[in-house]
Amino acid sequence: MQYGPYTTVTNVGENTAVWKLMVDNNNADNLGVVTLEVVDASDGGALLASRTITRQQFSSTWHYEFFTVPFYLDSWRSGHQLEYRTLWHQTSYVREDKVGVN
Repeated sequence: MQYGPYTTVTNVGENTAVWKLMVDNNNADNLGVVTLEVVDASDGGALLASRTITRQQFSSTWHYEFFTVPFYLDSWRSGHQLEYRTLWHQTSYVREDKVGVN
């Protein structure tokens, strides 16, 4: 669904990636609708953190909500290209407005 931005300016230490998402239905079931990943693209796609978001984790429909994934950036990864991925499970309509690091 979304890959990027391949940023190299993330601080060493504790970080939080933030996604702004919406869903069309939040009560049909509780299947995963997206998986959010933080990946080190400079290290062969090494997975730093991930979180699967289920339909019922959205408090409402057709309204953007923030979801976070905490991750730790080791000093030896400083300057590496980081990618914040949204993997769609094809179980619901999902829309993404933005992603960033807090």
